[in-house]
Amino acid sequence: MLKICWVGYEDMLNFQKAYKNWLENYRYFRLKYCSRTLTKKDCTVFYQYHKILIEKLKELNTIYPEGNLYDCKLSETTNPIVLGNTSLGTL
Repeated sequence: MLKICWVGYEDMLNFQKAYKNWLENYRYFRLKYCSRTLTKKDCTVFYQYHKILIEKLKELNTIYPEGNLYDCKLSETTNPIVLGNTSLGTL
C-alpha cells in the first residue's frame, strides 16, 4: 500500500513530468481506442508511458517537515515531532 504525506521537490517534479507525458498519451490512446483505430504499436507506446508513471510513483519518498521536541516547561509547540510519523534527520 502506498502512503505519501510530503514529497520532496525533485521527486514531485519527476512525477509531474511522467504524469503529464502519461496523460497526453492516454488522451491519444483513448481517441484511437474509441474510434477503433488502435494499433498494436499504439498499445505498446501507451504501456511504456504507463510503466514509467508507475516507476516514478514508486520512487516517491515521503519526507516530513522539521519539528520540535516537546518541552515540558512549554505548553505548546509549533511543529511537534510525532514518534513513528516524523523524520528525525536528513540524509
